[in-house]
Amino acid sequence: MKAKYYPIMDKPYNELITEALIDETVPIIKTVVKTLYNRHVGDAINNYREYRFTQIQNRFIQEEELLSPEQVKNFYKDIDNAKVDLLFDLLDKARTTAYDLHAKILSKLYGNFLRKGELDYHEKTLLSNIDILNDEDLIHFHRVLKESVSDINEAEIKRIKITFPVKTYTEHYIFEKIIRVGLIVESPDIDLGKVTDEISILNDRDFYIHNFTVEMYNLLTVILGDKHSS
Repeated sequence: MKAKYYPIMDKPYNELITEALIDETVPIIKTVVKTLYNRHVGDAINNYREYRFTQIQNRFIQEEELLSPEQVKNFYKDIDNAKVDLLFDLLDKARTTAYDLHAKILSKLYGNFLRKGELDYHEKTLLSNIDILNDEDLIHFHRVLKESVSDINEAEIKRIKITFPVKTYTEHYIFEKIIRVGLIVESPDIDLGKVTDEISILNDRDFYIHNFTVEMYNLLTVILGDKHSS
């Protein structure tokens, strides 16, 4: 694949990142941010957004600290253009989101990216579509699973049908959004004779979960249960 260059850059970003890793006193994600955004603190972004982005970077640093320095360095030394693009998308969505819950989820995706050297299909789908969901959608999704199944792993392994209560239009739209981002699979066992009107919209919906549903549920359990997370 031909190296990717950007305006005013005389080297591809993967080379710039690798060269910047020489300074081991700076957390790697900080070096990456400086390289990708090509700026110093205070440049181009207002003070509040700069402060907030610093806090978000600290979460990414925490994910790096869960791994050995060698694991993190090896990820960046082997980084290619496609991975740089995914990395930038992770950082930029974390930087611009209005929802703290999004930023926490994206930092966890970054940790998975470092550990595995790639994002799987479901992780890429979530990254591409996370803007569809707000914090209320994710919290409600977690609540429905928590209240509906006693063992999330058993529900996935045994393909247990789960009911998503739909008593309001908000719950209807939350279900549609969760389906759209691929977090659950709607049950095909529906009454095709129903007409999509006000009455039928406010009917409970059945769904199944898969392995990424379990991963997201466990992730949200940790995030929502950590009152001291920042």
